[in-house]
Amino acid sequence: MSMNQASHILGKSIDDTSRMLRTLDPVETFGAHKTRTRYARDDVKRLAELLQHREPIDAFSSDSGIPHHGIEQMICLKLLDQLDDAAILAGHKVRQLDGRSINALAERLAIGSLDVEPNGWLRLTDAMKAVGGREKPWGPAYAMMLDEKSLPFYWGSCGERGRIIAEDIFVSPTARDRLQEMDFCKADYPEFKFDDCLTVRDATRLLNIHDTKFSKIRQQHFATAVTADGRLAKRAVIDAARDWISPGELGARTGRTPHECFTELYRTDLPRTLLGWPRTDAERHMKLRASDR
Repeated sequence: MSMNQASHILGKSIDDTSRMLRTLDPVETFGAHKTRTRYARDDVKRLAELLQHREPIDAFSSDSGIPHHGIEQMICLKLLDQLDDAAILAGHKVRQLDGRSINALAERLAIGSLDVEPNGWLRLTDAMKAVGGREKPWGPAYAMMLDEKSLPFYWGSCGERGRIIAEDIFVSPTARDRLQEMDFCKADYPEFKFDDCLTVRDATRLLNIHDTKFSKIRQQHFATAVTADGRLAKRAVIDAARDWISPGELGARTGRTPHECFTELYRTDLPRTLLGWPRTDAERHMKLRASDR
């Protein structure tokens, strides 16, 4: 079939279709003065099926509440699949997930969930605030919930097929300690290309802060770390997270409210920024175990 026919089937512009089809072997090329190229109909239909199931990582992250680095961990741990077909990679700038693997993960969550939410449990997103100074172990956490079944959970929206929302997953308060012990080692996946930038939303999650004042935080702490597309260099954010600890993280680790932690540290002579207090000094004052570096 021609480029125009393929563009219609794929639902893509001619430019996008051209980039994708260049990765395929043409079945026919003809024309004395103007070259015309045709492609196998089966190849184009295969691409159309892949496109039908694709889910951009940005969209899934926004919908699920799982940051990009957490989704990357889940891909490495085989909890999610990415579309790594050469044509898909050529036609899209951001990582594309296979929507079928999202549906499969949702089904596994529905099966593994407790039937009734126990009293006193907290959202997984709140429990994750106990992890600071580094990327959060989203992949290992889901693996423990599903593969090892050693982290009991209740999924409140398990009836909505294909929609995975981290805020709807509840875990025991003891999970905060378990999460602090978890780690994901990128060195174990040398072939995987991890993103070295963070969206503003992902940066606030890693820092355990709200995004309401992030414009000021960006000016004070990350003015030189902003990339051309408006994201932040991940290394700069992690370095800041290692140096500073927020009331939100302190609250998650102590079982107190962030306001109580803020009030107690405000009365000390420790220096404070919009990111919080010096991590080492604040942990010592609150009698907390030092964060893993």
